Amino acid sequence: MTAFSDLSHDLVDRIFTYVRDFGTLAALIRTSKTIYVVFEARPKSIVRAVAQNVIGDCDALPAATRLVRFQLTLNKYTLDYEGDDDDDTDNQRPKDPGPTEEDVLLAPLTRAEANLLEWHGPVVQELEDIFSWRNKDRASPKSTLTLAESSRFCSAMYRFWLYCEVHGPPEYWEDDEPQDFSQECANFFKAYVLDDIFDIARAADFIADLVAWCDGALGDPALATPPKDWFRCKSSMGPSAVLNDFKTISSSQPENAEAGFFWRAYESHIRTLKLDPKVCKERLTKAILTEVVGQHDTCFRCHAVQGINLYGATTWPLLRGQLCQTKLFARMPGNLGRNGGEKQQFLLSTNWGVFIGSQFDYTKMMDEIMDIHDDQEHIWQKDKWYCFQCVEQLMKERLWRWWRERKEQEGKPVLPNCWYGWNCRTMTHRPQHASKLNHLCKPTRGDDLTQPQPASGPTAHTLILLPAPTTDNAGA
Repeated sequence: MTAFSDLSHDLVDRIFTYVRDFGTLAALIRTSKTIYVVFEARPKSIVRAVAQNVIGDCDALPAATRLVRFQLTLNKYTLDYEGDDDDDTDNQRPKDPGPTEEDVLLAPLTRAEANLLEWHGPVVQELEDIFSWRNKDRASPKSTLTLAESSRFCSAMYRFWLYCEVHGPPEYWEDDEPQDFSQECANFFKAYVLDDIFDIARAADFIADLVAWCDGALGDPALATPPKDWFRCKSSMGPSAVLNDFKTISSSQPENAEAGFFWRAYESHIRTLKLDPKVCKERLTKAILTEVVGQHDTCFRCHAVQGINLYGATTWPLLRGQLCQTKLFARMPGNLGRNGGEKQQFLLSTNWGVFIGSQFDYTKMMDEIMDIHDDQEHIWQKDKWYCFQCVEQLMKERLWRWWRERKEQEGKPVLPNCWYGWNCRTMTHRPQHASKLNHLCKPTRGDDLTQPQPASGPTAHTLILLPAPTTDNAGA
């Protein structure tokens, strides 16, 4: 049997290329003198190989390295000027992103740079999973991007992240300071070819889309929806902060978010290239991806072509961005949406709010709603795909029943039905009435009467005897 020490240095070097992180590398070089000797002879290439494994894409390593080196420069600047009130430190903030991607790997990686790469790698990989899920293949929460698409996405995300670090708004802004840096920022794009610029813009648009999703997941239907540019401004906090908001169902508020962040500079640079605006828009829409799975798929209920925007078993968690818990309750039939006590119970039960909102399982809720038996069972099926408008209709038809059953499962008392059911007006302004009777039921009296479904046993022609009127019902 050949001893490990007899292996060729080339073979040992090959083993190094499979090391997944720098912690494992540090442990490996201590296990054998042969391994240590090989590492000492080829440190630069081995560290680069491990760095490629850390970020998951070798072609994105130059962009990732450029980012971490600027961040370390920025950190050093911050430490040097921390607590210095005499100097105009914001104006002295470094703006040079450093060597180009062609030159950045000429210098070996330091330990500090390696540590940052290890921290950034999982962030970009998670963002790739979400990007693929929302833009390429709705059936898979894990990335199905091709190797070429993945490389383009990762490189673009690291480049946009670098833009956020270089041109992000300062911590403090004096009222009399000029705030139009579009031309200075536009110079950032001169280092990239046109295809790369569109990829960066697609990554920036994706981050703004996640910001908008987080805002929607926490939104209140009583509040106006901010314009799209607002979400683009907030994307200046960078990919890592936005990913954290997405995972925790929260919404960070960056200081001094610049109006037109990134896009003003991007459009300024594009104008210098004298490209047709329609062509630019089309190329931006198609950037990074070469194919979208199920691009022309239709809604099972209404047959509208919605493609990647359809909802189904794998995408129910994403529904929260369009229908947060407050908006869900607003889809209750009749006047239920104005029943304050019922709404409060609903929001508490579904963990609505910052940080705790992520504890509520939308997939489980939708599975339970799909399991409800009614005369529309042939339309609503777990393995089918539906557009948002049809999902809204499903909520109007079944959410009230799901909520009634959930209350019973939670041990809440079963109350007698109000004659006027969800159409009752008294429950909207008399809390005592709202809490004494159940309004999660179809009305049997009043305007816009909807006939109740016959109970199990009697036929549709069986006379249903109503209970004697009570004081509360009489006032409904």
